[in-house]
Amino acid sequence: MTPMRSLAVALILLAAVTNPRPLGANDTVRILPFERFQTLRGWEVVAHFWSFETRTNRANAEWPRNLSAVLDELVNACGINRVRLEVRSGLENPVDYWALWMSGDIEFAELKRHQYETLNDNDDPGELNPAGFQTAFFDDEVELIVLPMKERLNARGEDLYLTVNLVDFSTKKGLLEGDLALALDPEEYAEFIGFYFVRLRDKYGLIPDALEVTLEPENTDHWGGKQIGMAINAVTAHLHELGFDPAIIAPSVRDSSNAVRYYEEARRVLKDPGKISVLGYHKYDGEKLEVLRRIAETARRDGIETAMLELTRGGIDSLFNDLLIAQATAWQKYGIVREIVPGVKSTSDSFMLDAVLDGTNSKITPSKRGRLLCPVFSAFRQGAVRIGTQDHGEWLRSVAVRNRDGKVAIAIRTTNAGSFDLSGLPGGTYDVVFHAEADGSVEALPQLEGDGSSGTQITVIGSGVVIVTRADMTLR
Repeated sequence: MTPMRSLAVALILLAAVTNPRPLGANDTVRILPFERFQTLRGWEVVAHFWSFETRTNRANAEWPRNLSAVLDELVNACGINRVRLEVRSGLENPVDYWALWMSGDIEFAELKRHQYETLNDNDDPGELNPAGFQTAFFDDEVELIVLPMKERLNARGEDLYLTVNLVDFSTKKGLLEGDLALALDPEEYAEFIGFYFVRLRDKYGLIPDALEVTLEPENTDHWGGKQIGMAINAVTAHLHELGFDPAIIAPSVRDSSNAVRYYEEARRVLKDPGKISVLGYHKYDGEKLEVLRRIAETARRDGIETAMLELTRGGIDSLFNDLLIAQATAWQKYGIVREIVPGVKSTSDSFMLDAVLDGTNSKITPSKRGRLLCPVFSAFRQGAVRIGTQDHGEWLRSVAVRNRDGKVAIAIRTTNAGSFDLSGLPGGTYDVVFHAEADGSVEALPQLEGDGSSGTQITVIGSGVVIVTRADMTLR
């Protein structure tokens, strides 16, 4: 152990002594493998790098050069297997402003003004004019992010879950409005979405798994629950005619407390009330546990799934709330990676990864909150079924799954130093790894032998997450 590591351990142990926590025989975590809950559909990011956060009003030339290393870390170390591919409403426009910005002909401020400037391709949603839809931005995200992620996942024997999502935010803050409101014209909305679905299939051989109808309706000028429902009626019929039947995610509200209301309003106007597959929500109104319970109850009533699909400040405790209370099947923090510039204070913790760029010596690591999320994502794979756990001890909280290969994996959140007994592990040899919250350090603990019943003591040095996986499970 290095001197710095020894000092860090000593300080953590000192904190545990000076802030004592009652430690008794009831500090236990028990696996209940015969209790079954939701099936996990994946861990998501937005197809978004730091190129939009330029300080120079120009595209950042560094991120494409570091792309391969970033995506290796994202997929193989952080366990990300799902991506939200956004299409901004301003892509229906005769001018490709993204191409102009990338070529240096306009500044970022000008690009931003046109993000939601929707100019109708023609007056007939049944007769598409391809020249009225722009593709440079869309193609860049597919070619630089989506396809490389898919390749990496396929190499692991896994699939990428691809969601297409309209972003149609308000134009009231100095942005240009255009002549078409997609929220108020369901057939035009269907035409818009259909164009990009067909492009994914015909140009790239990609079939989207899901359509997220619109992003955060509270942040738009016209989208409400009724408009979401009417759009679903039109777009599902149109996509079916084109050969697509994706899962439908709605209402994707900014505030979780609006989720059930918007969902019910949309459902009332649906021709087929079962068209919404996933009750999607964000949590920018905070961790409201009663709201999460209501989301889960509503979804259970209608036989659909739930998913928490954006929280920029989201961390391990937020993830556990969504998995355990809202029964979420998918979860997203936000973007892929941010650039960390030494000596410059970053104002964002919205990304899974941090990048310190230094030519060929660039360093790509999990972000502060990503430190505890990545190990969970890597252990809980797409298609895993959550199984039951029982915790005793205020400092302990656990989530367990049975992965598609039948192997059980457990994540145990600790908020203090101490010891606890883990029992109920199915037969087999298990690796135990502690990920420290304070400094991101990783400590391999003694292996465990599971026999389905008896417990084994685990000791941790502080706040973090313990990951328990079968020794023969591949995490990278």
